[in-house]
Amino acid sequence: MKGHPAGRRAGTLTAAVLLAALAACSTTVVGSGSFAGGTPAGSTGPAATSTAPPPTATGGPGDPGRSTLSCSGGRVLQPRNAPYCFLLPAGFRDVSAQAVTTVGQTGEHPTSVALAGQAINPALRDLIIVLDFSLRLDTDTLPDEVLVQQLNVLISQFETQGFSFSSRVPERTRLDGARGFTFHARSRDGYASDIVFAFRGKQEVEVNCQFKIHQTAIRQACGSVLASLQFTGGS
Repeated sequence: MKGHPAGRRAGTLTAAVLLAALAACSTTVVGSGSFAGGTPAGSTGPAATSTAPPPTATGGPGDPGRSTLSCSGGRVLQPRNAPYCFLLPAGFRDVSAQAVTTVGQTGEHPTSVALAGQAINPALRDLIIVLDFSLRLDTDTLPDEVLVQQLNVLISQFETQGFSFSSRVPERTRLDGARGFTFHARSRDGYASDIVFAFRGKQEVEVNCQFKIHQTAIRQACGSVLASLQFTGGS
């Protein structure tokens, strides 16, 4: 995936610098090209839901949010030195070692989970992928419209690669109290994704919930991941 968001014209320079800071990435499961982090292949259905709603919003521009991670209450997934953690959803397993994620900059820590009973092979598209990006600019100083503008630049790039999005206007949400923007997309290969871009300080975290067969199970587990995920704002 390529070129990323976050900047605008609080001088065009801001937009350009931030866009350059955001990386490209793609995920492959045992050799099969797939979409992970940055922007997904989405769907037009309802957003992911969970019996436990995400934490109440506490962050926002100028608010650095949490400085430490404290995930607990289940099996915690946190790659070494990653600025995020979350709980493994019930009925899922960690397949990070079997998924190859190619990213465009250092400092990213991909995690992939799949249904526990699902065979891991090149055709697998039912996955939840979490990925982080270190940014050069402090996004807490940027208004929502700046972030959305740059996310739309990224969407344009994906559309040229065969992805279609249900809307360029994201659903606004909060992820661990930080600002989040949700898009839904679909690939020409037939799989769909709900993807959340969340920003805190100089850190971006992306949660890509993609499915081709197990839409209900992926969306339920996606809600669980979003409800339990924590991330810090970088430095």
